[in-house]
Amino acid sequence: MNQLFPSALLALVFGTLLYILFFSDDSIAVIGHIPAGLPELHWPTFDWGHLRIIITSALLLAVLGSIDSLLTSLVVDNMTHQHHNSDRELIGQGLGNMASGLIGGLPGAGATMRTVASIRAGGSTPLSGIIHSLFLLAVVLGASRYFSSIPHAVLAGILIKVGTDIIDWKFIIRLHCLPIFSSALMLLVLFLTVFVDLITAVFVGVFIANLVTIDRLSHIQLDGLALSDGTRNRKDVLESEAIKLRKQKGQVVLFRLVGAISFGVARQIKKQITDFKNHRVLVLDLSHVSFVGITSIIMVDDIVQAEFKKNNKVYIITDEGRMNKSLEKFRL
Repeated sequence: MNQLFPSALLALVFGTLLYILFFSDDSIAVIGHIPAGLPELHWPTFDWGHLRIIITSALLLAVLGSIDSLLTSLVVDNMTHQHHNSDRELIGQGLGNMASGLIGGLPGAGATMRTVASIRAGGSTPLSGIIHSLFLLAVVLGASRYFSSIPHAVLAGILIKVGTDIIDWKFIIRLHCLPIFSSALMLLVLFLTVFVDLITAVFVGVFIANLVTIDRLSHIQLDGLALSDGTRNRKDVLESEAIKLRKQKGQVVLFRLVGAISFGVARQIKKQITDFKNHRVLVLDLSHVSFVGITSIIMVDDIVQAEFKKNNKVYIITDEGRMNKSLEKFRL
């Protein structure tokens, strides 16, 4: 029923009719006159004295617009169970904003409220956006007089209804079941969005979330390391390896890195190696490392140089792939 007669459209029509029939005076604010006519083409001009303001404003608008569009796309994905193409969304938005600037228009982005209202009304294809654009074109070309009597109160009511529909009430109800950190981070981003601005809220939220993610990944990566002389930390190596290491009586230490090694674990890895003080040979097994970053290479180089200062020997095992080439480029 809502797809045939969308509730927002019915509210708009009946609310406007009530105003025209019973309240057609100046006591209720309406949209009023809407300028009509196609805009003129304005070629861009540059004032080098304002170049810094231009670049700063452009970057802020680009970041804000991109965040808003991607956020809208994620909301749509959750509602329609589909997956958007972020590159296509941002490229289309960029081209549209460039064209808008040439005719003196303001930059725009994906509007979550309008998109949700469209989906609630049954608009699940690009046709809904095309129809929206055609209506706006009709207003610009002279149909604005048919919309000038719409009361602001009716629009406000529709916006409130659409806004409450956007809220994930199921998530809000289960908020107390989440970890304290997740709940606090969400509330912090909500507070910053409402009382500061969206860009600050997103940057702060992403920064804090990344720090926590790096810390968690570091603990996972440290748990996957193997560092043993056959006596200490035997659980981290195979029994056959432990037997061979014990025969060397602490003179040989095996150190195996597994998976992706991030910069967050570099300091802890160096500390663990320094706990072995009596060895004379370090076997550094890098054959199971899946990702090689510059921080990993520097860490390996620091470990090797520290061993050399102790007059110890170092044997490095690689899979002769990316790690081997990276070590050669670093002259290790």
